[in-house]
Amino acid sequence: TLTRVRFKARIGAPTCTVMTGAIRAKGMPRRAFFASRTDITTTTTLTPVSSTTTTTAIPCDTCVAACALPEGTTAGTTAGRRDDYEFGGGACPEMYGGPEVFYAATVPAGQLLTVTATPTSFFDVALAIVLDCTDLALSCRGQANRHAEGGVETLTYQNQTGLPQTVFVVVDSPSPFAGNFMLDLQIGPGAP
Repeated sequence: TLTRVRFKARIGAPTCTVMTGAIRAKGMPRRAFFASRTDITTTTTLTPVSSTTTTTAIPCDTCVAACALPEGTTAGTTAGRRDDYEFGGGACPEMYGGPEVFYAATVPAGQLLTVTATPTSFFDVALAIVLDCTDLALSCRGQANRHAEGGVETLTYQNQTGLPQTVFVVVDSPSPFAGNFMLDLQIGPGAP
């Protein structure tokens, strides 16, 4: 029943076991998917991960279900996550098209949060910091997508409210592909 179906996928070296991608068709929103390689000579089985087909909760997949992000370095992946959110306005004009992962961090009053994402696979990582899960676009306070695949991205946010503040760090990608990363979070004195 679908027309103008477009399929875009990527798989890395022969030893890779997971393929991520996106499928589109006329009148249908883009759906992210991942597939496990069962055998190099056989066809993989596609597992849809769009919000219309997934019934089980995926950890860190939405802002309201954000995972706690402690100071220091945390390993993460966007594989198996959905592309549920877009930006494109205010302090975050760039549109991100990949699956995203959400983390929550508490920033003490007057302190500066610095978050750095380092891809550990061939992956174009992007970052955003938002303050409100009910309106990501309007509450977005910054984006970082200055480098191509494999490049490290860094983003900062200073809490100027006078009270501790929960912020949400979004790890995303401008492309529809997923990838692995290391996320480093540091909190320290901000500018006076």
